[in-house]
Amino acid sequence: MFVKVSAQVVRECADFISMITGHAMDDLLAVVGRERQVLERLLYRLIQTASLLTGDETRFLHWLALDLERVAEHLREIDLQRSIIAVGVQDLNPDAHGLPLPDTMTLIASNAPTPYRFLLDDHQEAMRTLVGEIGTNVALIRDLVREQLASIASHATPRGPRQAGDDHHDRPAQMDALDREILNSGYGAVLNACDRLQLPELVRFLDC
Repeated sequence: MFVKVSAQVVRECADFISMITGHAMDDLLAVVGRERQVLERLLYRLIQTASLLTGDETRFLHWLALDLERVAEHLREIDLQRSIIAVGVQDLNPDAHGLPLPDTMTLIASNAPTPYRFLLDDHQEAMRTLVGEIGTNVALIRDLVREQLASIASHATPRGPRQAGDDHHDRPAQMDALDREILNSGYGAVLNACDRLQLPELVRFLDC
């Protein structure tokens, strides 16, 4: 038995599906926008860290590491939110029944309505650039930290905090055990924070 459905009912159903899908896409864009902002903040923190390390400033190593870890944790939380919403967007797509979930921004954008497609493409391009810059600065920080750790291990004076009027070349060639322990701890904390900045799920989502 077939039930005849009027064209008006079909249009109303299509409009309803479009409205619900639009709400889901709005949610996705909102979380992606927040993720982009957190990436910008992470890049700022990394540039700040590299600048302080290059400028021989070691007093705030633990604070720098803590800031990096906080931003990275926030990014992981948003990454989880975005993954859940992206699955919801797929579930609301009547044309995607039985197809693999679009787990990259490229696939989601290609199946999104035109206004959303352009917005997602813009976010993807900007976030890819940010991820690349983040990777470059993480590598720089690792090199700076390892250079200092090697210097400490050789018992030479690393580029530590300077006093007013202090000539770096006139400082003692050796440091005491407490100084070495403090600096090793601080540099180690920064290095560990950098190791926690590996974001494979985000890289895969962005098709980097």
